[in-house]
Amino acid sequence: MNENEKPTDEKPTDDHQYREHGGVPADGTAPAPPAPPATSKRRLGRPAIIGIGVGAALLLAGGGLAIGMEIADDRDDSPAAAADRAARADDGDRADRDADRGDDADDRGDLADDRDGLGQDAGPGASLPASDGAALRDAAEAAIAAVDGAGATSIDVEAGGYEVEVLLSGGTETDVFVPADGGEAELIDRDDSDTTRDPALDLDGLDRIVAAALEEASRVSDGADGRVDSVSSSDDRGVASEVTVRLDADREVEVALDADLGVLSTDLDD
Repeated sequence: MNENEKPTDEKPTDDHQYREHGGVPADGTAPAPPAPPATSKRRLGRPAIIGIGVGAALLLAGGGLAIGMEIADDRDDSPAAAADRAARADDGDRADRDADRGDDADDRGDLADDRDGLGQDAGPGASLPASDGAALRDAAEAAIAAVDGAGATSIDVEAGGYEVEVLLSGGTETDVFVPADGGEAELIDRDDSDTTRDPALDLDGLDRIVAAALEEASRVSDGADGRVDSVSSSDDRGVASEVTVRLDADREVEVALDADLGVLSTDLDD
Protein backbone atom coordinates (compact mmCIF):
# COMPACT_ATOMS: atom_id res chain seq x y z
CA MET A 1 0.00 0.00 0.00
CA ASN A 2 1.29 3.58 -0.73
CA GLU A 3 1.59 6.18 1.81
CA ASN A 4 -0.60 8.27 -0.29
CA GLU A 5 -3.26 5.59 -0.46
CA LYS A 6 -5.83 5.69 2.32
CA PRO A 7 -7.27 2.54 3.61
CA THR A 8 -10.94 2.30 2.86
CA ASP A 9 -13.41 1.82 5.64
CA GLU A 10 -16.22 0.85 3.24
CA LYS A 11 -18.13 -2.17 4.28
CA PRO A 12 -19.61 -4.53 1.84
CA THR A 13 -23.24 -3.70 1.03
CA ASP A 14 -26.04 -5.87 2.06
CA ASP A 15 -26.52 -6.82 -1.56
CA HIS A 16 -22.95 -7.81 -1.81
CA GLN A 17 -23.18 -9.84 1.37
CA TYR A 18 -26.40 -11.45 0.15
CA ARG A 19 -24.67 -12.54 -3.04
CA GLU A 20 -21.62 -13.83 -1.22
CA HIS A 21 -23.65 -16.06 1.05
CA GLY A 22 -25.63 -17.69 -1.71
CA GLY A 23 -28.78 -15.64 -1.38
CA VAL A 24 -28.88 -15.82 2.44
CA PRO A 25 -28.46 -12.62 4.38
CA ALA A 26 -25.28 -12.31 6.40
CA ASP A 27 -27.11 -12.49 9.64
CA GLY A 28 -28.40 -15.95 8.66
CA THR A 29 -32.12 -15.13 8.62
CA ALA A 30 -34.33 -16.33 5.76
CA PRO A 31 -35.96 -13.72 3.62
CA ALA A 32 -39.67 -13.07 4.23
CA PRO A 33 -41.90 -14.76 1.68
CA PRO A 34 -43.67 -12.49 -0.73
CA ALA A 35 -47.17 -11.40 0.40
CA PRO A 36 -49.98 -13.28 -1.36
CA PRO A 37 -51.99 -11.26 -3.82
CA ALA A 38 -55.01 -9.61 -2.23
CA THR A 39 -58.27 -11.44 -2.93
CA SER A 40 -61.51 -9.54 -3.45
CA LYS A 41 -64.50 -10.31 -1.16
CA ARG A 42 -67.06 -12.66 -2.75
CA ARG A 43 -70.25 -10.86 -3.64
CA LEU A 44 -73.72 -12.54 -3.72
CA GLY A 45 -75.04 -12.92 -7.20
CA ARG A 46 -78.47 -11.62 -8.23
CA PRO A 47 -80.06 -15.12 -8.34
CA ALA A 48 -78.98 -15.77 -4.75
CA ILE A 49 -80.48 -12.48 -3.58
CA ILE A 50 -83.75 -13.27 -5.36
CA GLY A 51 -83.83 -16.74 -3.78
CA ILE A 52 -83.33 -15.30 -0.30
CA GLY A 53 -86.15 -12.78 -0.90
CA VAL A 54 -88.55 -15.48 -2.08
CA GLY A 55 -87.74 -17.65 0.93
CA ALA A 56 -88.38 -14.76 3.31
CA ALA A 57 -91.71 -14.04 1.61
CA LEU A 58 -92.76 -17.67 1.95
CA LEU A 59 -91.87 -17.65 5.63
CA LEU A 60 -93.93 -14.50 6.17
CA ALA A 61 -96.87 -15.94 4.22
CA GLY A 62 -96.72 -19.19 6.18
CA GLY A 63 -96.68 -17.31 9.45
CA GLY A 64 -99.65 -15.19 8.39
CA LEU A 65 -101.58 -18.30 7.36
CA ALA A 66 -100.89 -19.96 10.70
CA ILE A 67 -102.02 -16.84 12.57
CA GLY A 68 -105.17 -16.62 10.42
CA MET A 69 -106.01 -20.28 11.07
CA GLU A 70 -105.54 -19.78 14.79
CA ILE A 71 -107.85 -16.75 14.75
CA ALA A 72 -110.42 -18.73 12.76
CA ASP A 73 -110.22 -21.56 15.30
CA ASP A 74 -110.76 -19.06 18.11
CA ARG A 75 -113.80 -17.67 16.32
CA ASP A 76 -115.19 -21.16 15.74
CA ASP A 77 -114.94 -21.77 19.49
CA SER A 78 -116.71 -18.51 20.38
CA PRO A 79 -120.22 -18.61 21.93
CA ALA A 80 -121.67 -16.76 18.93
CA ALA A 81 -120.30 -19.35 16.51
CA ALA A 82 -121.60 -22.19 18.67
CA ALA A 83 -125.03 -20.57 18.82
CA ASP A 84 -125.05 -20.13 15.04
CA ARG A 85 -124.18 -23.78 14.51
CA ALA A 86 -126.91 -24.84 16.93
CA ALA A 87 -129.46 -22.62 15.15
CA ARG A 88 -128.54 -24.11 11.78
CA ALA A 89 -128.82 -27.62 13.20
CA ASP A 90 -132.28 -26.76 14.58
CA ASP A 91 -133.32 -25.39 11.19
CA GLY A 92 -132.12 -28.60 9.54
CA ASP A 93 -134.01 -30.76 12.05
CA ARG A 94 -137.15 -28.68 11.57
CA ALA A 95 -136.91 -29.02 7.79
CA ASP A 96 -136.49 -32.79 8.17
CA ARG A 97 -139.58 -33.00 10.38
CA ASP A 98 -141.61 -30.93 7.89
CA ALA A 99 -140.45 -33.17 5.06
CA ASP A 100 -141.44 -36.26 7.05
CA ARG A 101 -144.90 -34.84 7.68
CA GLY A 102 -145.23 -34.07 3.98
CA ASP A 103 -144.24 -37.63 3.13
CA ASP A 104 -146.80 -38.97 5.60
CA ALA A 105 -149.50 -36.83 4.01
CA ASP A 106 -148.52 -38.07 0.56
CA ASP A 107 -148.68 -41.65 1.80
CA ARG A 108 -152.17 -41.09 3.18
CA GLY A 109 -153.23 -39.52 -0.11
CA ASP A 110 -151.85 -42.45 -2.08
CA LEU A 111 -153.64 -44.88 0.20
CA ALA A 112 -156.91 -43.02 -0.27
CA ASP A 113 -156.42 -42.97 -4.04
CA ASP A 114 -155.89 -46.73 -4.02
CA ARG A 115 -159.23 -47.20 -2.26
CA ASP A 116 -161.06 -44.52 -4.18
CA GLY A 117 -163.02 -45.65 -7.21
CA LEU A 118 -164.60 -42.47 -8.52
CA GLY A 119 -163.67 -40.48 -5.44
CA GLN A 120 -165.45 -37.66 -3.68
CA ASP A 121 -165.28 -35.36 -6.68
CA ALA A 122 -167.50 -37.74 -8.67
CA GLY A 123 -170.56 -36.18 -7.03
CA PRO A 124 -172.89 -36.87 -4.12
CA GLY A 125 -173.19 -40.55 -3.30
CA ALA A 126 -170.66 -41.82 -5.89
CA SER A 127 -168.90 -44.83 -4.30
CA LEU A 128 -169.26 -43.24 -0.87
CA PRO A 129 -170.63 -44.94 2.25
CA ALA A 130 -173.40 -43.62 4.46
CA SER A 131 -172.74 -40.26 6.13
CA ASP A 132 -175.58 -40.00 8.63
CA GLY A 133 -174.88 -39.52 12.31
CA ALA A 134 -175.18 -43.20 13.22
CA ALA A 135 -172.72 -44.32 10.50
CA LEU A 136 -170.20 -41.67 11.52
CA ARG A 137 -170.47 -42.64 15.18
CA ASP A 138 -169.94 -46.34 14.43
CA ALA A 139 -166.83 -45.55 12.38
CA ALA A 140 -165.38 -43.34 15.11
CA GLU A 141 -165.95 -45.93 17.83
CA ALA A 142 -164.30 -48.66 15.71
CA ALA A 143 -161.24 -46.47 15.10
CA ILE A 144 -160.93 -45.55 18.78
CA ALA A 145 -161.09 -49.20 19.81
CA ALA A 146 -158.44 -50.18 17.22
CA VAL A 147 -155.72 -48.01 18.81
CA ASP A 148 -157.05 -47.78 22.37
CA GLY A 149 -157.70 -44.07 21.88
CA ALA A 150 -159.44 -41.52 24.07
CA GLY A 151 -161.78 -40.06 21.45
CA ALA A 152 -162.05 -38.84 17.85
CA THR A 153 -161.33 -35.31 16.62
CA SER A 154 -162.50 -35.70 13.00
CA ILE A 155 -164.27 -38.12 10.65
CA ASP A 156 -163.84 -37.94 6.86
CA VAL A 157 -166.12 -39.88 4.52
CA GLU A 158 -164.11 -41.53 1.74
CA ALA A 159 -164.68 -44.10 -0.95
CA GLY A 160 -164.98 -47.47 0.76
CA GLY A 161 -164.94 -46.22 4.34
CA TYR A 162 -164.00 -43.52 6.82
CA GLU A 163 -160.75 -41.88 7.85
CA VAL A 164 -160.82 -41.03 11.54
CA GLU A 165 -158.33 -38.94 13.49
CA VAL A 166 -158.13 -40.58 16.90
CA LEU A 167 -157.07 -38.66 19.99
CA LEU A 168 -154.60 -40.61 22.12
CA SER A 169 -154.17 -40.38 25.87
CA GLY A 170 -150.89 -38.42 25.63
CA GLY A 171 -152.44 -35.56 23.66
CA THR A 172 -151.24 -36.81 20.28
CA GLU A 173 -153.38 -38.20 17.48
CA THR A 174 -153.25 -40.85 14.78
CA ASP A 175 -155.18 -41.61 11.60
CA VAL A 176 -157.19 -44.82 11.26
CA PHE A 177 -159.13 -46.06 8.23
CA VAL A 178 -162.35 -47.94 8.95
CA PRO A 179 -163.77 -49.95 6.00
CA ALA A 180 -167.48 -49.45 5.36
CA ASP A 181 -167.97 -53.20 4.87
CA GLY A 182 -167.15 -53.91 8.52
CA GLY A 183 -163.57 -55.02 7.87
CA GLU A 184 -160.74 -54.54 10.35
CA ALA A 185 -159.69 -50.96 11.02
CA GLU A 186 -156.30 -50.06 9.53
CA LEU A 187 -153.73 -47.74 11.08
CA ILE A 188 -152.68 -45.15 8.50
CA ASP A 189 -150.25 -43.02 10.46
CA ARG A 190 -149.02 -42.85 14.01
CA ASP A 191 -146.75 -39.91 14.76
CA ASP A 192 -146.28 -39.44 18.48
CA SER A 193 -144.88 -35.94 17.87
CA ASP A 194 -148.11 -34.84 16.09
CA THR A 195 -149.88 -33.12 18.97
CA THR A 196 -153.31 -31.50 18.76
CA ARG A 197 -155.34 -29.05 20.79
CA ASP A 198 -158.64 -30.08 19.24
CA PRO A 199 -161.04 -31.63 21.75
CA ALA A 200 -162.84 -34.91 21.20
CA LEU A 201 -166.07 -34.86 19.21
CA ASP A 202 -169.40 -35.34 20.96
CA LEU A 203 -170.16 -38.71 19.37
CA ASP A 204 -173.54 -38.96 21.07
CA GLY A 205 -174.57 -35.67 19.48
CA LEU A 206 -173.50 -36.52 15.92
CA ASP A 207 -177.10 -37.01 14.73
CA ARG A 208 -178.03 -33.45 15.76
CA ILE A 209 -174.78 -31.98 14.42
CA VAL A 210 -175.31 -33.56 11.00
CA ALA A 211 -178.96 -32.46 10.84
CA ALA A 212 -178.12 -28.84 11.72
CA ALA A 213 -175.34 -28.66 9.13
CA LEU A 214 -177.47 -30.14 6.32
CA GLU A 215 -180.27 -27.70 7.06
CA GLU A 216 -177.94 -24.70 6.89
CA ALA A 217 -176.27 -25.96 3.69
CA SER A 218 -179.65 -26.34 2.01
CA ARG A 219 -180.66 -22.83 3.05
CA VAL A 220 -177.59 -21.09 1.57
CA SER A 221 -177.65 -23.15 -1.64
CA ASP A 222 -181.31 -22.52 -2.54
CA GLY A 223 -182.53 -25.93 -1.41
CA ALA A 224 -179.78 -28.10 -2.91
CA ASP A 225 -179.41 -31.55 -1.43
CA GLY A 226 -176.10 -32.52 0.06
CA ARG A 227 -174.34 -35.08 2.18
CA VAL A 228 -171.76 -34.76 4.93
CA ASP A 229 -168.21 -34.92 3.67
CA SER A 230 -166.49 -34.44 7.04
CA VAL A 231 -167.13 -33.42 10.61
CA SER A 232 -164.52 -32.28 13.12
CA SER A 233 -164.11 -30.59 16.47
CA SER A 234 -162.43 -27.19 16.80
CA ASP A 235 -160.31 -25.36 19.35
CA ASP A 236 -161.47 -21.96 18.04
CA ARG A 237 -163.20 -19.84 20.66
CA GLY A 238 -166.93 -20.62 20.75
CA VAL A 239 -166.77 -23.19 17.93
CA ALA A 240 -167.74 -26.73 18.94
CA SER A 241 -167.82 -28.43 15.54
CA GLU A 242 -167.17 -27.78 11.86
CA VAL A 243 -169.04 -29.68 9.14
CA THR A 244 -168.34 -29.81 5.41
CA VAL A 245 -171.37 -30.62 3.27
CA ARG A 246 -170.80 -31.72 -0.32
CA LEU A 247 -173.48 -30.43 -2.70
CA ASP A 248 -172.03 -31.73 -5.96
CA ALA A 249 -168.68 -32.14 -7.67
CA ASP A 250 -168.05 -28.38 -7.77
CA ARG A 251 -169.71 -27.02 -4.65
CA GLU A 252 -169.48 -27.52 -0.92
CA VAL A 253 -170.55 -25.67 2.20
CA GLU A 254 -168.58 -25.32 5.43
CA VAL A 255 -170.72 -24.78 8.52
CA ALA A 256 -169.41 -23.81 11.98
CA LEU A 257 -171.66 -24.67 14.94
CA ASP A 258 -171.51 -23.83 18.61
CA ALA A 259 -172.19 -26.25 21.46
CA ASP A 260 -175.94 -25.52 21.24
CA LEU A 261 -175.94 -26.21 17.46
CA GLY A 262 -176.32 -22.55 16.65
CA VAL A 263 -174.82 -21.54 13.29
CA LEU A 264 -171.77 -19.32 13.75
CA SER A 265 -170.66 -19.05 10.13
CA THR A 266 -171.35 -20.51 6.70
CA ASP A 267 -169.00 -20.57 3.72
CA LEU A 268 -170.36 -21.62 0.32
CA ASP A 269 -167.50 -22.63 -1.96
CA ASP A 270 -168.53 -22.50 -5.61
